[in-house]
Amino acid sequence: MKKYEKYKDSGVEWIGEIPAHWISGKLKYVLTIQSGKGISPEEVFPEGEFPVYGGNGILGFTGSYSSDGEYLIIGRVGALCGNVHHVKGKIWISDNALWAEPKCDMIFLKYYLQYFDLNKLANKNAQPLITGTMVKDQFIGIPSIKEQTAIANYLDRKTQQLDTLISKKQNLITLLEEERTALINHAVTKGLDPSVPMKDSGIEWLGEIPAHWEVKKLKYVAKINNSKPSFEFNRKSEEEVVFLPMEKVSENGNITQDLRRKISEISSGFTYFEKDDVLVAKITPCFENGKGALLSDLESSFGYGSTEFHTIKASKLILKEFIYFLTKSERFMTIGAAFMSGSAGQKRVPTSFLENFSTGMPSIEEQTNIVIFIQTQLKQFNTIITKTQQEIELLKEYKTALISEVVTGKVDVRGEVLETGSEGQ
Repeated sequence: MKKYEKYKDSGVEWIGEIPAHWISGKLKYVLTIQSGKGISPEEVFPEGEFPVYGGNGILGFTGSYSSDGEYLIIGRVGALCGNVHHVKGKIWISDNALWAEPKCDMIFLKYYLQYFDLNKLANKNAQPLITGTMVKDQFIGIPSIKEQTAIANYLDRKTQQLDTLISKKQNLITLLEEERTALINHAVTKGLDPSVPMKDSGIEWLGEIPAHWEVKKLKYVAKINNSKPSFEFNRKSEEEVVFLPMEKVSENGNITQDLRRKISEISSGFTYFEKDDVLVAKITPCFENGKGALLSDLESSFGYGSTEFHTIKASKLILKEFIYFLTKSERFMTIGAAFMSGSAGQKRVPTSFLENFSTGMPSIEEQTNIVIFIQTQLKQFNTIITKTQQEIELLKEYKTALISEVVTGKVDVRGEVLETGSEGQ
């Protein structure tokens, strides 16, 4: 993409130079802006004639509307305030949003506000907030209406191409994650040899298992939530050990060990675990999302964590890695979710589910082969997933940079838009 022939100083330090024929001014000269109207939760419901827009998108629907037209909806309050949505028609705009009616090209202004990132204007209160005045007082480089439309058309076309590519890569990751889960599930419940004789496990959800496997409940091969230490230590000690709140444990088995706390401060009221234990989140939605880890690389011989973890300690009958992959299997998570109890949003998997979870049990030698197979396959899956995630991030960064370059006049896309238009004629 080429640059404009001539530039001039915009007079605004952070904007810098703009094309010589553009003008610089505050946003209040190219839009009117006001707050939405209040609406009670009872008036918002899943089915209704008119969508209710809040700061982060559609909140629900209602039987009446507060505005009819074409607007930019801007999030006014909350951690994600500053979000921008382009909407048309009869809608209700709630009081946690601002709505703007531009006196310029609607889509050009949408892209400009996305580039500007209105969230950075928010105050630092516990509940971040931006006001219409804050928005109106910001500066913008303004091209002619014709050029605004050309820029908007170009960005529509390019961002749609990028969004389509990003979506395809995200779908690939979803597919790979599903295949990864299916691979683990099959390996730990059916083994690796498809020609081996099978038998009925006697358990409906488990179905057939290799004929030489035994059916065992987890409590007979592992210790569940064992709070008794394997060695003695002083519970009043000032020594620091690893502490794992829920956010330090990921869905892919990684743990962040940058948090240390004194034994005397955490030896009661928290979940005790030791190196090589398996952690499993017990609360919704962490359990369903697969939060958990094998603590082989724990940087202290023991530690403590959130009370929302179950712990599993392997015996000589089962490998710790095999237990970990069992907890990552689809059947473990699906059945565990069905056993949850408690109030909405606070449901938990009970200890009894882990204790009575029945599975086919191969020999240690076969467990070893299964674990090696899964680990080898996961490396391949994870390599592709990581590479695809990196590609997505690069595409998102390119999209942000492209919008920035175009709406601030750093590049001239008028010819490219005209060329595309002539191709379609």
